Amino acid sequence: MKRWQIVVLAALLLLGIGIVTGYRLGVRLLRDRVVETLGPGSSIVALKLNWFSLDLLGVTIEAPQDWPTARAFRAERITIVPSLGTLLTDQIHISSIVFEKPYLAVLRTREKMVIIPGLTETPAGKKNAEARLGHASRRTVTISKIMMQQGVVELFDTTVSRPPLKTRLIDRFAGVADDL
Repeated sequence: MKRWQIVVLAALLLLGIGIVTGYRLGVRLLRDRVVETLGPGSSIVALKLNWFSLDLLGVTIEAPQDWPTARAFRAERITIVPSLGTLLTDQIHISSIVFEKPYLAVLRTREKMVIIPGLTETPAGKKNAEARLGHASRRTVTISKIMMQQGVVELFDTTVSRPPLKTRLIDRFAGVADDL
């Protein structure tokens, strides 16, 4: 084998190792960023980055201390399909989000409905994104379609009784919300 062929093969091998290492590092960084965004007490078993979608497997968000359940949210799989052309702009468009076998606990108080408190609010009542960044983010996200497949939604209503009245919606909650 000639010397230039060895150099080309070595360069291709190093390039391949660099691409694989960069991909794995990028996926790990993305996974850590998603867990950080979901808030304290959240976890993801695995993150799969596909050509046109992002799959989050085994997503769990723990509930705060005063919550009626141990978990505020759980999903076996979440598939996010972004519009790739908008990822580098200030207005991100998500084509669809599909929650497979989710569990969602919702708390109704006299003032408001609270959904996944660790994700949407801090204990002081400020929006989490604003609290983490110190200001409102310039990026906006538009979601075209949200689907829940084979899910359970529990509504805890404190306006009816103490402890909160629990209403459970099972399997029939497969609604689609368009143009949120």
